[in-house]
Amino acid sequence: MSREALLKRKRRWILLHLLVLMLIIPVIMGLAYMLAEGIDTERVSTVYLPLAILVAAYAGLGLWKGYRMEIPNYRLVEIVKCTNCGYENVTTPKVGDYINMEKEPCPKCGRPMKVFLIYRERVRSSKKGG
Repeated sequence: MSREALLKRKRRWILLHLLVLMLIIPVIMGLAYMLAEGIDTERVSTVYLPLAILVAAYAGLGLWKGYRMEIPNYRLVEIVKCTNCGYENVTTPKVGDYINMEKEPCPKCGRPMKVFLIYRERVRSSKKGG
């Protein structure tokens, strides 16, 4: 999945849980008011208030999970290898490169080098704690 799609999913996740949290907090406040005033205390205290608190806790944890979600960065890496002497060169691939494609000559022996491997590598951020 692309970085843009992951960022979009993260924003949706946070907005959804924030909306649920914003909707459930007034409900909890209303239920607490009903308890304080003595209105239908049996149902409020045994059913609605615990359920509302559980929904709020779920939304809060979901919001925290969305906030802490890490979107990884990747870079493409290409390994070009000499078929004669085994010399390797790690570069960034260009558009149209493919495995076993002949590239520039080897700096050691002068024979043509071939693309041995193309892969993506996760770029580690230097940010600590997350």
